[in-house]
Amino acid sequence: MTETDNLISAEQFAEQRHEFPDGGRWAELEAGKVVTLSDTDVDHGTAILNLSKALAGAVRPIDGYACFDQRFVLARNPDTVRSASMAFFTEGPAFAEMDKPASETRPALLVEIASTKDRRLAMRERVETWLNWGVPHVWVLDTHAKTVHLFAKHQASRQLTGTQILSGGEIVPQLSVAANELFDVPKWYR
Repeated sequence: MTETDNLISAEQFAEQRHEFPDGGRWAELEAGKVVTLSDTDVDHGTAILNLSKALAGAVRPIDGYACFDQRFVLARNPDTVRSASMAFFTEGPAFAEMDKPASETRPALLVEIASTKDRRLAMRERVETWLNWGVPHVWVLDTHAKTVHLFAKHQASRQLTGTQILSGGEIVPQLSVAANELFDVPKWYR
């Protein structure tokens, strides 16, 4: 038996996902092998909730749509499947990627939440992988440092803190939200 006999494909991963801990919610496939990330925390949920609310106020259906916890097939033979907290698509039929177990379509924007130690430690490699795969813009919301990191291929990264404004630029022109607002605990939760 060779090492490649133990590898699984993206399709097998999608079929078996619910057999993994937490129903496979935090599982990914790395070069054919299943890896599990730490469960997210409340701060992770708060950041994605606040970004979702800001996007909802800025996006019209014709502008694009967001998918949450979307999985993407990044490589084949052996297969790599990663998930992102949020992906924003601006091309193709509205909501076309939402029902796919794993998409091979590159979004215009991808958002990662650096909320747990393993996610923060792996973030540089994850961002580089997304950019090299062809995602033009990657935002990382770091819930520990309360910062937003903006990455784009062949551009210097930028960091936003406090009241600095996160603008959606060419992707979501109407988006404008202070970085610190993305980390505010909702009043109803306090």
